[in-house]
Amino acid sequence: MSPDFLLYALIGFAAQLVDGALGMGYGIVAASALLASGVPPALASATVHVTKVPTGIASGFWHWRMGNVDRVLWRRLIVPGLVGGAIGASAVSLAPADYVRPFAAGYLSLMGLVVVLRTLRKPAPRARAPRRHRDRHAAHVAERTDRARRRRRPAAVLGDVRST
Repeated sequence: MSPDFLLYALIGFAAQLVDGALGMGYGIVAASALLASGVPPALASATVHVTKVPTGIASGFWHWRMGNVDRVLWRRLIVPGLVGGAIGASAVSLAPADYVRPFAAGYLSLMGLVVVLRTLRKPAPRARAPRRHRDRHAAHVAERTDRARRRRRPAAVLGDVRST
């Protein structure tokens, strides 16, 4: 196994560790480490994006399945997002590495600062569900729990007195 492969595997592991712990930052960590190890900016960008695609597709699919996708917003953002991604990828791959490297370093430093600041800030207070919704949810959970208990144990164990 080549030392380069082990280095890149370690970079990917560290980037995924940061992303898993903070919920963001994979691209910043991976691209910064790849650039620091001497990988050209176009290859670093391509590598990070290729590794993010499968997880992004899986995440998007499950968000869609759970109903967490605003379809109107998605329709408004899909075309500009694809066009912007194509323009950015073309610009990075066509520009000389000596010109791109300082901009990439500055951008990644700025985004790293954003990740750190978001991690350190106090979380916003969570909005509570309306009382009617909470009561309905609690009643549903209690009913399912009661039903599950009745299936698994005789009524005498629960201390219930039921007439048959």
